Amino acid sequence: MDENLPRKLSTDDVAIGGAGHLFLHNGAHHVYQIASGQRPPLAAAFATFRRNILGRHATVTANGAQYLHIIFPDKQSVLNRHYVIPNPVCLGEQHLLASPEVADFVYYPLQELRQDTGDVFFHTDTHLCDRGNILVASNLATLLTGEDQTVSLASLLSCLSHAAEYSGDLGARFNPPISHLEQFIRIAWPLAVYSNGLTGGNNGTADIIFSPQARYRKRVLLVGDSFLRGSMRFLSYFFTELLFLRSPYFHEEVFLAMKPDVVVTANVERYLYACLADEKRGAFCMIPHVNELAYAPSKEFAEAFSAVLSYPRTPYQTFVDKIFSS
Repeated sequence: MDENLPRKLSTDDVAIGGAGHLFLHNGAHHVYQIASGQRPPLAAAFATFRRNILGRHATVTANGAQYLHIIFPDKQSVLNRHYVIPNPVCLGEQHLLASPEVADFVYYPLQELRQDTGDVFFHTDTHLCDRGNILVASNLATLLTGEDQTVSLASLLSCLSHAAEYSGDLGARFNPPISHLEQFIRIAWPLAVYSNGLTGGNNGTADIIFSPQARYRKRVLLVGDSFLRGSMRFLSYFFTELLFLRSPYFHEEVFLAMKPDVVVTANVERYLYACLADEKRGAFCMIPHVNELAYAPSKEFAEAFSAVLSYPRTPYQTFVDKIFSS
C-alpha cells in the first residue's frame, strides 16, 4: 500500500491517514462522525457562537482594545488529502456561513495552512507543529498590526533548526508508541515565562510571557484552548506581554483588570459542535478550586499574575521595570 494514501481506522480513537499522519477519530468530540456528516452541527451552537463573539467584540472595543477570535482548523480539515474519507465537513466554514456578521473579527486560517508546502501539523499529534504555529502567529500579527510580516515570517522559519523524534497525543495511544521526526524552533529572543502549574490541559491553566525584544510593545490577553496556548511562544516574537487563560469562556473580570491592548480568543474547530455560552462562566481564578484540582502556584507566578492584573499601577510598573531593564 502506498503510505501516502489514506489507510484505515486503527482503533476507536485513532485513524491512520496518508503520509504517516494520525487523526483523532472519535473520543469525546466525535470527530469522525462530524467530519463524515453523520453528526450535523447544532443550530443552538451557531446561535451561541454568534452571541459570544458579538458580545466579546462589543465589550473589548468599548474599552479601547482590539479583538479577534481564531478558529483553529482541525487536522482533517487542513490535511484533507490525507484523511480517511474525502471532503470532510469543516465546522469552521459552516459557522462562518451561518454568522457572516462576525466574519470581520474571526480568523480561520484554513486556506493558509492548506496551501503551505511544508508540514503544518505534527504527524502523530492533533496539534499544529512549530511551522504551522509560526504561520498562524505571523498572519495574526499582520491582522492585528496592519503591517506586512513577510520578513518576520522568514526569520521565524529560519529558527526551525532542531529535529527530534516526537510521539504526540495520538502516537502515544499505540503500544509501542508511534513517533515521527519533526522540526522544532530554537527560541532566539529573551523571555520571562511564568505558569500556574496546572497540568493535563485543565481549564484554569494560566501562563504569562514577557518578551522585552518583541517587535510591538503591546499587551495581549489570550483566552482559549491548547491550540492557542501552543501559539504563545511564537506570538512572543511579536508582542511584549502575553497572558494566556485556558477556558472556553471570555472572562470579563480578567480583561477589565489587565486592561490589555489586544484580546484574542480562540477554539479548535471541533469545539464548535457544542458551544458554551459566556454568560455561564464562573470566576477564572476559582476554576482550579471549583474543579478540586491540586493547585499550588509558585510565588514567582503569583507575583507576575498580580502585577499583570494591576496595570498601570505601581505593582505592575515595578515588576515589568525589572524585566525590561535586565
